[in-house]
Amino acid sequence: MVRLKTINEFCRENHYKFLFELLVHPPSDARIMQASIKELQDNGIEPDIWKLEGLEVFDEMRQVVEQARSGGRREVGVVVLGRGESEAKVRAWLTVAAKIPGVVGFAVGRTVFKQVLLNYQQGIIKRGEAAQAIAKNYKSFVDLFENAQK
Repeated sequence: MVRLKTINEFCRENHYKFLFELLVHPPSDARIMQASIKELQDNGIEPDIWKLEGLEVFDEMRQVVEQARSGGRREVGVVVLGRGESEAKVRAWLTVAAKIPGVVGFAVGRTVFKQVLLNYQQGIIKRGEAAQAIAKNYKSFVDLFENAQK
């Protein structure tokens, strides 16, 4: 906690935004996520953006986001990470999360590019095709997230 607090204070004093990625075990356990966020907050760790695993149950995700934004932290945002999960699971998470105030985006790298890069590495597709496929995959997640927000 001491190191985290030092980083947190450095960011505040120097006007840097602080993004904190919380990974819990077992993955996607809302109770552990919520308790972990509260413990960090109680110890003075105040990220501007929490990078959290998605959850498939709306009320569980809402409660986790509400903890991140509790106690006057209305400017705090949440970004949903993919954690290398399947495309179907990440799409379900984003569909749920996009509807929750405070969820400001997502970070789903491997879900977007892993298989495409493997195909490129194996010579199945060319570099330009890989770039187009990655762009198309990412755009599909953007469209999903934006449409789910409506």
